[in-house]
Amino acid sequence: MKYLVLVLSIMLLALVACNEEQENLVKEQVANNERIEQPKSGDLKIYDKGEIQEILTSLHSNSRVPGWWEKVKKWVKEHTGTHTFDNCPYSNPCGPCPGMCIIGGIFDGEDNGSNNLSQADYQAGLRLMGLSIVVNQQTGQEKLLFEFDQNSEFLYNGHLYITQDTPFSNQMLGYYNSNSIVMKAGIYPVVFNSTGKGETLVDAIIQ
Repeated sequence: MKYLVLVLSIMLLALVACNEEQENLVKEQVANNERIEQPKSGDLKIYDKGEIQEILTSLHSNSRVPGWWEKVKKWVKEHTGTHTFDNCPYSNPCGPCPGMCIIGGIFDGEDNGSNNLSQADYQAGLRLMGLSIVVNQQTGQEKLLFEFDQNSEFLYNGHLYITQDTPFSNQMLGYYNSNSIVMKAGIYPVVFNSTGKGETLVDAIIQ
């Protein structure tokens, strides 16, 4: 009996030590500004490019017919890099693959104040995106409008990948005067114009 109790005690101590080690590893990753790997993109919903284009046309139209309008816009700087895809040959700050850098499942960019990124921020691995809340004047529906350069390191093959439902950080919520914003997981095609500017609309729960 004493032997059995001893064995169980050793197993329990090993389990506790293992859990502590795993927890400490995650804390170390966060402390070192390392990014936790995101899930793969296998079963993500692929959004319809035509529907996105239709809303963008309404948003940019000069028509007086009620449609979509831009409620608030910020230029957000954030690191790039994910582990979403296999065999990525790049060396982004947060992973070998292109994409938005998500730490701990939360989107935590920083308001850049303008659409000009400083050389120091660029050298530090930060990249810029336009990010707005747009509203349908008839229904009150809200979406997130992202704006990228054609060669943006946030995009993979002309698409924005959000691999899991992702909430905004408290800092980001402050920029948009919101209590809660959660981006919905999916693959969002980006529509580019003749100047190389790309835009896409992301489904989100905004409160």
